[in-house]
Amino acid sequence: MRGRGEAFPQRAVPDGRTGAGAGGCGLADSVRLAGVNYLAHLFLADRHGLSLSGTLLGDYVKGEPESAVDPDQALAVRLHRRVDSFTDGHPVFLRSKRRVAPARRRVSGILVDVFYDHVLARDWERYVDEPLDVFNRRIYAALAQESGGLPDPLPLFVRRIRQVDLFGSYRKERGIARALGRLSKRLSRPTGLEDGAEDLAADNAGFTEDFHDFFPELLRFFEEETARRREGNGA
Repeated sequence: MRGRGEAFPQRAVPDGRTGAGAGGCGLADSVRLAGVNYLAHLFLADRHGLSLSGTLLGDYVKGEPESAVDPDQALAVRLHRRVDSFTDGHPVFLRSKRRVAPARRRVSGILVDVFYDHVLARDWERYVDEPLDVFNRRIYAALAQESGGLPDPLPLFVRRIRQVDLFGSYRKERGIARALGRLSKRLSRPTGLEDGAEDLAADNAGFTEDFHDFFPELLRFFEEETARRREGNGA
């Protein structure tokens, strides 16, 4: 990790946005770019009583999660992957990616992930009665309790997001700009991420419309997928 406030764990640079690889077993040791839509993932996990630490591990466990983590975490890992797969192929998400400037199209998936977390944070009360600040404090505390058994650099990541209130900062465009600036410093070559907030500022209304078209469908998908997997696993 770099200096204070570097909230994103370091992972390999994907082409757009890529989930955990399919090969091998155990915890990933390659450096990859972390999934950056953690607010949405943790919202879904908390809503359905899933392991929060397992949700974070969704970007760190390769292969069959049951061989690397406990059953509750493994279920959360598999659902994290299903969310990423559903999102990446959804026509609304693809529409959002086309809103990103051509110069940043290679990282458009990463940018849209962050922009969607921005809209979720800003319009939080549209989906849940619990205030975002209350949710954040509760989630940060729960993750801190579970972080002891997580692989590096996740324990440090958990401390950082609490220190800087990462999810709270997502409500403002300037918070998104800071997050993207920090993230860009972790990459080995220029990607344009540091300027990505320009796309949000240029078409915030468009990304907002897309998110509110997409998110109810994701909620339905996640509820059905969670129920199906719990029945299949006897959970």
